[in-house]
Amino acid sequence: MDHGYFRTNFAKFVYIQEGMRGRKNNLVGMVFSRLKVISEAETPKSGKTRWNCICACSNTKTVFGYALLSGSTTSCGCYAKEMCSITNTTHGQAIRETPEYMAWRNIIERCTNPNCESYPNYGGRGISICDRWRHSFENFFEDMGPKPSKKHTIDRENNEGNYDPCNCRWEIMLVQARNRRSNIWLEYKGERKTATDWSIELKVSLPSLRYQMKFKNDLEVIEYFKNQNHVIRQSRRNRMADIQ
Repeated sequence: MDHGYFRTNFAKFVYIQEGMRGRKNNLVGMVFSRLKVISEAETPKSGKTRWNCICACSNTKTVFGYALLSGSTTSCGCYAKEMCSITNTTHGQAIRETPEYMAWRNIIERCTNPNCESYPNYGGRGISICDRWRHSFENFFEDMGPKPSKKHTIDRENNEGNYDPCNCRWEIMLVQARNRRSNIWLEYKGERKTATDWSIELKVSLPSLRYQMKFKNDLEVIEYFKNQNHVIRQSRRNRMADIQ
């Protein structure tokens, strides 16, 4: 067993879980692909934690914690340059068949081409792609790095913002779904989540949750299912006691 791999990924799990509880964990010493975290960086106005890293090529880079944990940033940019160089040199047109290239072309299409089916939701709403990316796939690849997996697609952190290095990341579709304008949100005791997230936490179907929302306010909906789950758990405990 690769104990180093286990420790690193367990630490990532703990970091994510603790971060959800509002606590900040220490990534110093952890290695993420080519990057090793050496210290915590100054916190920007967004309040999101950043870390100073040293790359395998000896360059340094400051990276957001979520970018390290999600795998969207894996080097100082050297890996992207190497991949572009290798692809252009040895494969010629093969670069046009990569998922990263297709993602880049699709962004340009939806932001600049009125004939594109998705244009009304992007370019038609004023969403644009920065000049650095629009005129250079190499710049896009250098900033975004390789696609972490088939489940990842380009996501904008600010859904009303443009496609640029500061607002984009590779994310899985579930995370992106939480960022949609059409999402239904419920707030319970100061905790605001999408209906999908609440359905997962409460272990109920989304249609059941939405049905109750027709007749109840947010507080009543969440309390209804919490009470329902409590009754189910109590019933199970009683059955177990009867068996014993």
